[in-house]
Amino acid sequence: MVYHDVNDVKYAGYRQLSISYIPDVSRPNDGWYTTMISSSDIKPTNGVVHTLSKDDALFGFDPDEFIDDVAASK
Repeated sequence: MVYHDVNDVKYAGYRQLSISYIPDVSRPNDGWYTTMISSSDIKPTNGVVHTLSKDDALFGFDPDEFIDDVAASK
């Protein structure tokens, strides 16, 4: 976790987490898809809200594998 500062106040900003998807559990150290998550001062009434960065975040979706699966299904 990364704690960001606001107006020179340490740790007052948003917290930045990363979450990873492991595509092959038989090889847990290979090919992770990781994306950043952040939340700050969000007060929902029915749960927890987080934002996922959409930039460079395939997170569990491999376009090449998808294309191979579609081609194989024909």
